[in-house]
Amino acid sequence: MTTRPAGPDHTGRHDAPSLSIPLRERRYDWFFVVAFTTFACTSLVIDTANMFGRPNPHSHNPVARLLYAQIGGADPLMMANPRFVQLSVGFVSALLFGGFYLVLSYTFIRGREWIRLPAIFGAGMVVRATGLYLTVLLLGDAPLFCPSYPQPEA
Repeated sequence: MTTRPAGPDHTGRHDAPSLSIPLRERRYDWFFVVAFTTFACTSLVIDTANMFGRPNPHSHNPVARLLYAQIGGADPLMMANPRFVQLSVGFVSALLFGGFYLVLSYTFIRGREWIRLPAIFGAGMVVRATGLYLTVLLLGDAPLFCPSYPQPEA
């Protein structure tokens, strides 16, 4: 996503604005376009299965059945699907990150420079969400948020 330097244009004037380089001339940007489009699809299709319920083999949702078949024994936190996972994976990853990946794909296709600072913040949000998910997966959920935690009597 580099731009051509401002300089003389075809008429010889030096006040021409910088133009973005066409995507066909930016070979390595195709990788990012494909990657961000794939991330958007997986976020919007796969992650929404956790937003609406626990993945199980008898679900009416084919994506939930696929998710259960693929990660049934590998990711116990995803299978337990506590409220934290429904919000972080289901809502944040599916809707916010999925939409942001589409914006990233658009900016790489069009060669837009304004995405640089938002992309840094977006990468930070993805790292934070992944770190939080892995921390809960490895250390366990806080007792306050567990369903078996005794609730105060009214």
